[in-house]
Amino acid sequence: QWSAPDLWETNGIITNYIIEWGETGSLTTLNYPVPNPTFNTTNRLSYNFTGLTPFTTYNFSIAAVNINGTGPFSEILEESTDEEVPGKIKNLTAVSISNKMVTIKWRPPEQEDTFGDITIYTVTFGILGNETTLNVNITPNMN
Repeated sequence: QWSAPDLWETNGIITNYIIEWGETGSLTTLNYPVPNPTFNTTNRLSYNFTGLTPFTTYNFSIAAVNINGTGPFSEILEESTDEEVPGKIKNLTAVSISNKMVTIKWRPPEQEDTFGDITIYTVTFGILGNETTLNVNITPNMN
C-alpha cells in the first residue's frame, strides 16, 4: 500500500504508477493505471500480488507517472512471504533390519520444495491400524 506523492511534487496529474517487483536480480515491471486521475493525492493505493513462492524475499519499488514522464522510484521495500508446508521427503529406505528393530534413513525434500526451515520430521510406524507417531527434532545442519 502506498500514498500518492504530495501535490507540490506531482508536477501534474498522476496517470499511472510503474511498479518494479520480484526476487533480487529478476525484477518485473508492472504498469498500474490510476482510475479517474485527478489532483486528489489523499488516496491510499494498493496492489495485491498473488502466486508468489512461499519463504521467498521480494523487492518492490514504485514511481509515479504523469504526461511529462516517469518520476524517481521509491526506496526499495524488501518483504518475505511466509513459510509453507514442505514437500515430500526423498529416498526413504530401511538400512538395518532385525527381529526387533528397523533403522530407516531418508533425505530432506529438494531445496525448491522446502518452503521454510524444517524443524521436525514426523515418523509414523507400527502395525496397520495401531500406528505410533514419533517426532524427530532437527538440530542445525542435520537436514
